[in-house]
Amino acid sequence: MINKRENNILTLDDTLEDIIVKMSKGNPGAMSAIVSLLSEYPLADPLNPLKELAPILTFDYLGIYGTDLYIIWNDKCNRDVYKIFILIRSIQLGFMDGKKLVALSKDQLNKLRLSSEDWTSLGEKVCSELKENR
Repeated sequence: MINKRENNILTLDDTLEDIIVKMSKGNPGAMSAIVSLLSEYPLADPLNPLKELAPILTFDYLGIYGTDLYIIWNDKCNRDVYKIFILIRSIQLGFMDGKKLVALSKDQLNKLRLSSEDWTSLGEKVCSELKENR
């Protein structure tokens, strides 16, 4: 279970522009990542009721912004929306702790990685669970 942070930066009255600016914290790579996620995520996870906001709200909930968000997008997921889908749903379904995603986001030296076996295992668990609950 993820503990709610008291200082999330998004509010209910934020526009998409506000979300992009707040979440990126001025990092152009994070800004590009957010724009990509807003447009592509619903294709990767059409069953998610939060649609394009699912990864954004998860990152906000965990306190992942700016450079940390870019590290997840670029270094850990190789700009692959499907991998973001696997991470988000793995947390939502309890297969991965949100703290692990936070640790990955802080790993600027790229010492922490998910192996191809980890990605495969998480992907199989997520897809199996979503298929069962359809």
